Amino acid sequence: SDGDCYNFPTDGTYNVCLTVVSANCTDTYCESINVNLTFDATTISCPTVPPVVTDPNSCEALVSVNAPVFMVDSCSINNSINCVRNDGPFTVNDPFPVGMTTVTCTITDESGTSASCSYIVEVKDETDPIITNCPSLITLVTDLGSCTSTQQGLGQFNATDNCISLGVSCSRSDIGGSSGPWPLGQTQVECVVIDLANNSASCNYTVEVVDNEPPIIVCPADITVATTDPFGTTITWPQIITTYNCAVASQSCSVPTDFQFPCGNTVVNCSATDD
Repeated sequence: SDGDCYNFPTDGTYNVCLTVVSANCTDTYCESINVNLTFDATTISCPTVPPVVTDPNSCEALVSVNAPVFMVDSCSINNSINCVRNDGPFTVNDPFPVGMTTVTCTITDESGTSASCSYIVEVKDETDPIITNCPSLITLVTDLGSCTSTQQGLGQFNATDNCISLGVSCSRSDIGGSSGPWPLGQTQVECVVIDLANNSASCNYTVEVVDNEPPIIVCPADITVATTDPFGTTITWPQIITTYNCAVASQSCSVPTDFQFPCGNTVVNCSATDD
């Protein structure tokens, strides 16, 4: 009947018959048809995905990707497309990690003919680390008998990053290394936190070393001198001995060493002051 169609499965010569049935008779007309099937090639084209940045507070990103465009033979009805990632058993709807992930998509038509294409999803980490509790001043005291301090003065802060991996480097304004003793006074410190994507944050603070250790002064023993001078006599007495952990700013006595002492007892008071 008019409008009927038939899909020939393979190339070849087919005997096609048309039978017309009426009320009183049946008439059949046959003709040989040479069929040469030409199938369209199966093709697939993958999208180009621009780089994306990580989602907030995450080291991954959900990426919206257009589906690949494919073309199969018009005779093929049941087609399947499958996309796989090179980073594991994930789908394109799962988050993508920082870096480059290759996605390969394959279209297979009804006859088993397939074609593949690949595209790359690049996720960038552009989030700087976050530093908290960065001090403005750290105060240390000198070690006993020393003019420097070996107390800890570095790393007195907290740092976090969306991708966790962190490297910390600190520099000092003095010549001391990161583990060297801290000199008396103020030292400027800059600590830089860097993640694997070279995003960074810095913490700047001052380490101040104070000297709370007083000098130790040793006075000579009491001195007794006999004289016939009713006005007394001049006595040169030994130098006082002072020990200290840092430089002595000054030391003095209530009378000079060549002072003429009157007869009787005179108390000499000596003191020392460090920096």
